Amino acid sequence: MKSFTPPSRQPRKASALANAEDRITLRTGARVRDRSALKKILLSTQLFYPYEIDVAIDLLDDQIKWKEESIFSFIFADRNRECVGYVCYGPIQTTDHRYDMYWIAVRKDMQGKGIGKILVDETEKRISGRKGRHIYVETSSREDYEPTRTFYRRNGYVEVARVPHYYKDNDDMIILMKSLP
Repeated sequence: MKSFTPPSRQPRKASALANAEDRITLRTGARVRDRSALKKILLSTQLFYPYEIDVAIDLLDDQIKWKEESIFSFIFADRNRECVGYVCYGPIQTTDHRYDMYWIAVRKDMQGKGIGKILVDETEKRISGRKGRHIYVETSSREDYEPTRTFYRRNGYVEVARVPHYYKDNDDMIILMKSLP
């Protein structure tokens, strides 16, 4: 497990000790109790349809059941032993070292504190370690997703495709990509 203090929560002046309650610990081991934490995180964003949340929980269940044999990898961001964010990613089958970042979410009250950036950076590092060359992200074109798309752009992801009316009428799927060094 790694511990980080999100950049927005780091003290402006040098101090001997970082505030322990601000520390984010990353872990990869999925636990059954993560089911309720993920649901809480996803509901807090007020972005996802109920059936999308069901899919996210199904992916977690796959990882809990199959552990290392699952094609879905998770990184959890814990604060005070409570999961406040996570990312789910995995290789795109039938491709040459391409990966999908299926889900990334941070609890609404914890957004803007650098946790999403920590999760993206760690995901990219792990994918790169698996010889991954490109990461793809699918997201919605809905107006309430603009902060999400801005987050991806700030992290080096560029729009490479748009599928009209994919999720619902007038809700396109936007595909973003980042090439790893």
